[in-house]
Amino acid sequence: MILGITGPFGCGKSSVLAFFADHNWRVFDADAICREMYCRDDGLRKEVAACWGEDVFAGGFNPKILAGRVFGRHDELTRLMKMIYPRLEKKLNAAAAGCRRDRVNGAFELPLLYEGHFESFFDAVLTVWTSPEVRRRRLMEKRGFSSDEIAKREAEQLAADLKLERADFGVVNSGLPAETTHQLEIFINELEMI
Repeated sequence: MILGITGPFGCGKSSVLAFFADHNWRVFDADAICREMYCRDDGLRKEVAACWGEDVFAGGFNPKILAGRVFGRHDELTRLMKMIYPRLEKKLNAAAAGCRRDRVNGAFELPLLYEGHFESFFDAVLTVWTSPEVRRRRLMEKRGFSSDEIAKREAEQLAADLKLERADFGVVNSGLPAETTHQLEIFINELEMI
């Protein structure tokens, strides 16, 4: 099974990905893959620096500076996605091929899965859904985002309810971690019975 995990900004996708890692799935974080590409792909670095400034890479890659220059500016985010997504697709294809070759399950966390039209890449998609109030509180308290930063990112993403509606499976992550874990255990057990 090659599973895509998506959901809105701040819904807890990384915690869900960690659950799959703990259950012996091979896991891949698209954001981490992209960060590595920004640091190691000289061609990408040059393209990004030419569009959004050399200071994006001052002292190493600074995602906050880049995010501040593309979120809230739809054309700029689209330009960045055109640069990064073909490269990301190659990495995802190689990772999925490795999973299939080794006959292991793979879980891929991809925040903009639907926005980047990656749904057909996966055998199934799992959306992590969290109430807007809980998401905003987590983002502000734990990650230091302002209301304005959250609003700019949300404006560029498919609405949480639509992501859930389009997905093959969904998990609600608005309560205690144990409640989310229970839902994921049921999900894995159902997969094993298929």
